[in-house]
Amino acid sequence: MKKIILTWAVMLTVGLATVFAGERDGISENAIAAFKNDFSSAKNVTWQTSRNYFKAKFSLNNKVMYAFYNYHGDLVALVHHILSTDLPQDLSDQLKKDYGNYWITDLFELKSDEQHVYYVTIENADGAIVLKSDERTGWGLYKRIK
Repeated sequence: MKKIILTWAVMLTVGLATVFAGERDGISENAIAAFKNDFSSAKNVTWQTSRNYFKAKFSLNNKVMYAFYNYHGDLVALVHHILSTDLPQDLSDQLKKDYGNYWITDLFELKSDEQHVYYVTIENADGAIVLKSDERTGWGLYKRIK
């Protein structure tokens, strides 16, 4: 009986090692290699997994950034927080004009092959909303926060 249990344990271990070959802590080796190539001077790198991507949080040039990779090691998106003074002038002007009675609590930039957008969370005494930039029409409502 002990031999059977030991045999099954070895087979299970070998099987799992085969399934996860090429991965470290559940992160695709392709993603890790691509990240090292894309951001060779990054510091304080931590990884998280999700169903569809791997997220690397890291510091680069004294900025905290987030890089999202798929299993094959393709960079899907790059995200980082910015200051309101870093917004394009037209978006900044529209924000001041249309939402002057709100204050900014979060602002970040998202770049990918398909889009380059900004998300801003703004609040006032009545609540908070998240706006998403659109290159053609400026800011649009993304989500209301209760």
